[in-house]
Amino acid sequence: MNRPDEGPGTMGLPSAAWLALLDEARAVSRAALERMHALSDRFPIDVPNALLGQLQRDHANPQRERRIGTRIQMPEVVATVFVLGDPVLTLAARVVEQSPGGLALLLDRPLCAGSVLLVRTPSAGTRELARVEVRHCRPADAGFLAGCLLLRAEAA
Repeated sequence: MNRPDEGPGTMGLPSAAWLALLDEARAVSRAALERMHALSDRFPIDVPNALLGQLQRDHANPQRERRIGTRIQMPEVVATVFVLGDPVLTLAARVVEQSPGGLALLLDRPLCAGSVLLVRTPSAGTRELARVEVRHCRPADAGFLAGCLLLRAEAA
């Protein structure tokens, strides 16, 4: 049985130690955000305002964002999507967001959660191919927005 100052959310630490650890983590987070502001002032092209804005929102309300990596909204990039199956279905799509662990695709038709896709985007004279899994798909203004988990990148 847990002592009154311990609980499942405290990783076995006494409450005072847990709260001190959280305060220290918040201070580190605040310092990192301040550093990002300084870098943005010095290198505005390399630290996009959209990224900085998202970091500020996530810092202000960390419960709002559940992703491991920060999403980066980007100018829409045209992509070719191959829905793996029998037969393989080929679709046109647009990549509207990226993160280290996934991407968001804007499609003209819905896809089922669990579908595995190969996504090809032309970039910098090379062709990139990513294997992703559709985690969710919902109607959007201009079609359907599919949130995808990156399984692995492959050479085309």
